[in-house]
Amino acid sequence: MQVDAASMADQFAYLMIQDAEFKYSNLIDKTNTNRSAFSELKTMLGDLDGIISDFHGFGKTISESQVTYDDDAPFTAVADGNVLDVDLEIYVEQMATRKQYITDSGVTSTSSTLFTNGTLELEIGGVAQNVNLLEFDDSGDGNVSLSEFVSGFNSKFSDSVTATLISTSDGYSVMYSSKEAGQDNDFDLSFNTGTDYDAINSAANMSPVEQSSDATIRVGGINGALVQSSSNSFDDVIPGLSITISKLSDGSASRLQVGSDKEGVETNVKSVLDSINSIIDYINNSSTSDPDTGFRGALAGDSMVRGLKSSLQSLLTGTYNGVSLRDMGFELERSGKLVLDDDKFNEYLGANDITESMEGPGGLLESIESLVDDYRGFDGGYITDRIDSYDRSLDRYNDSLESLERKYNMYYQRYLADFTRMNSISQQMESTMASFGTY
Repeated sequence: MQVDAASMADQFAYLMIQDAEFKYSNLIDKTNTNRSAFSELKTMLGDLDGIISDFHGFGKTISESQVTYDDDAPFTAVADGNVLDVDLEIYVEQMATRKQYITDSGVTSTSSTLFTNGTLELEIGGVAQNVNLLEFDDSGDGNVSLSEFVSGFNSKFSDSVTATLISTSDGYSVMYSSKEAGQDNDFDLSFNTGTDYDAINSAANMSPVEQSSDATIRVGGINGALVQSSSNSFDDVIPGLSITISKLSDGSASRLQVGSDKEGVETNVKSVLDSINSIIDYINNSSTSDPDTGFRGALAGDSMVRGLKSSLQSLLTGTYNGVSLRDMGFELERSGKLVLDDDKFNEYLGANDITESMEGPGGLLESIESLVDDYRGFDGGYITDRIDSYDRSLDRYNDSLESLERKYNMYYQRYLADFTRMNSISQQMESTMASFGTY
């Protein structure tokens, strides 16, 4: 009787490694589950760190400012949270303008020849550029038409000065305009062509329809401190306060006030709380165990995770630079989540400055940053080390599975040879028995 040697060898070889394969496969599944849980926890701590970094560091603050000014004020203003207790009179004295002048081309068609030779010189900020006008001769006929000139000029200088065709009752004129406003963007344009256009342009250049000028405002009223800008925006009029003007003042200054935005501060504080609560929720949900089903969360019973949860809760109910967060309205619920009593917090903000307790050395934000760094720092950290440990374990388990594969192949070849030999012996016996049956 013959057997399927390959099938039998496969079954017997697999029986030899089955228990070990089951063991290592389970270990890999469990380790991957744990690794994923800690990776998610690390990501959530990174999100918390990102929120903290928005409020803590050079030029940053958890505070928010509220800017107020009249609806008809000739300006708008924005302020970061570092600007508080400001009360100013702003007078808009001059808007920033661009130089613009118009030159009669002397031709009545855009295809008419404007130049046959010569050069132009454009000077901006003391730097001159000279161009041979025949560079603008796209047709190659030795002449530069009005349309070729305008197109070539804009291709060459459009980042600083533009030329625009204007159709008039007498023909065409060209308006030259600086791209940006302000004295630093003033320009002079001259032509050397041996034609009347040289003098016509020179006269127009000297008498522009609008001259380049900087914007100016007075801070403190009509006779206040003079502040200039090459544009209509004034950055850091005082550090953190920027103003954009839209029109001239009508003869009187406009009031600008900056104070604390309590709702904005509360929103920022709650964004920190929400991030921490999401971490606590994740830890709670991943730490549950069910004795009836045997289910055990990936973070269940982990002392490091319990320590993280406890530290986060302690931070939000601690005392910083002499200020208890409980006095501000921070509370710890029985569920382990943190909440903020809105009324208590706003009452505290109305009478106290939270800068030192939140942002100062040893304050809440610095303490949270330090805790996050302990657990997920770029140079290590408890969670980072745990994930690295899981990766090393996965490498070992996968190596063991590969070793089992080699053992399987060895067993398979041995059993294949045995069953093949058995089949051969069986065949010989059947042949011998058959030969006895012939007599």
